[in-house]
Amino acid sequence: MKIGIITVYDAVNYGSYLQAFSLQEYLKGLGHEVVFIRHFSFKYTKWRIKCLFTYNPLKWAFKAKFALGYFQDWKNFKTVSPSEKLDLVIIGSDEMWQLKNLTLKPLKLFWGNGVNSDTVVTYALCSNDTTYEDTKKYPFIANSIRNLKKISFRDEITRKAYGPYLSEEPEMCIDPTFLIDLNLYTPNKQQLGDYILVYTYGFSESMVQKVKELSQKVHLPIISAAQKFDWCDRAIPASPLGFLELIKKAKYVVTDTFHGTVLSIIFHKQFVSFASHKPKVFDILKQMGLEERNGMAYASIVDIMKTEINYIECDKIIDEKKKRSYQYINDCLRGIENE
Repeated sequence: MKIGIITVYDAVNYGSYLQAFSLQEYLKGLGHEVVFIRHFSFKYTKWRIKCLFTYNPLKWAFKAKFALGYFQDWKNFKTVSPSEKLDLVIIGSDEMWQLKNLTLKPLKLFWGNGVNSDTVVTYALCSNDTTYEDTKKYPFIANSIRNLKKISFRDEITRKAYGPYLSEEPEMCIDPTFLIDLNLYTPNKQQLGDYILVYTYGFSESMVQKVKELSQKVHLPIISAAQKFDWCDRAIPASPLGFLELIKKAKYVVTDTFHGTVLSIIFHKQFVSFASHKPKVFDILKQMGLEERNGMAYASIVDIMKTEINYIECDKIIDEKKKRSYQYINDCLRGIENE
């Protein structure tokens, strides 16, 4: 079966890459051919260029290595135009139905319009902080959703935003990064010793101070991935797959991103997420019963790191969610085979 995926596969963002890669690898493991459907907007292209390059001479070497890593890992994806005939099209995961992201314009393609397939479904869609009131500004959404064969979301926020358009309750599926064994794709190149890994696109000053306090208490250096921050001891321009290694080998992880949190859970890390102002980050903590890892709720994150996470119970939650997600994907595939 030839399956097309509509997602943000080529963003300069570790999480976007890894969720796309993971869904691809899972479907390929089932014996299917997988391609990604190309999309385009000038704002998105401009944002990608800005992320990959810099005018700062002090960061040229860093950015060059960073860009090279992305260009190399993007080779793992085969892309096609929306006109390519496909047996199945899957929209998702990631923030494909986010309506407030000024960089990623809400294209009709993200709702299945203009693709050459009789069967279009969604998988673990997220809309971040989009509300039902936001969706009313786009008249095409209602008709587009009615044409989808099956729908699944990643979180409760998305269900609330798009639930009113559905005639039945949507499936709730787990992020694609949980679907495969990421250990199989993790390189083993870095020899760094113990360290605190920071994954963010920018912490507030109070967050920075909390990370510095942790570093002083545990006597470990602070390493950042993707960004070169003056307050970190070192920055590593890791590729998306190289980022997996940085997470896996870290002694501690501090993040405020969704996938930074997810990957910390997958690799059983001692971590803290600054989640209070990011609905999708807090949602994954809540789903996993890890609300106490929210660093915004405490004056210091040192004590949070001292508390070991019960990953036995966490893995039970993940296993149940994975079973439902595998079943949802199998139902989508069987629906085509039975036609």
